[in-house]
Amino acid sequence: MISLYVGSMSGGLISAILLKIPGTPAAMATTLDGVPMAEKGQAGRALGIGIVFSFIGGLVSIVMLVIMAPLLAKVTLQFSYYEYFAVGIFALTIISAVGSKSVLKSLIGAVLGFLSLLWAWVLSALPRYTFGVRDLRGGFNILTVMIGFYAVTQLLHAGGKAGREGGRTLPI
Repeated sequence: MISLYVGSMSGGLISAILLKIPGTPAAMATTLDGVPMAEKGQAGRALGIGIVFSFIGGLVSIVMLVIMAPLLAKVTLQFSYYEYFAVGIFALTIISAVGSKSVLKSLIGAVLGFLSLLWAWVLSALPRYTFGVRDLRGGFNILTVMIGFYAVTQLLHAGGKAGREGGRTLPI
């Protein structure tokens, strides 16, 4: 089961490098380094480096998890709302720092992420913003939504570029 999980997570780097669309949340950072290498004609090297270091990172993380999990469990069981809020803000800060060259775009992304935290927070048993659809009661997985937005942006960009060049994007 572990090997299937690791294989599926590291398999997302293939589309991240070749198509600029991360296949998994773990492959989002791969687009920052892998895409420029692929554009320089080094896609095979980028894939090889990604696979090797995914393997090494997996081994290191397994060792660290075995060592650190009991200690982290003791600490996180004592978390209150304030600590969860701080972890959320920290994550949004890191995402906005890595996300874009434009500081304004990064801050807008962080604010939208912060608002999504507030809207997803369940304070009562009443469903909010579900529009009567039962499947929406659990909310959206934020990583899936982010990858989807990124993929749609890349597809629209590629389609617009092909349209300006007079080419077709799909062999129909």
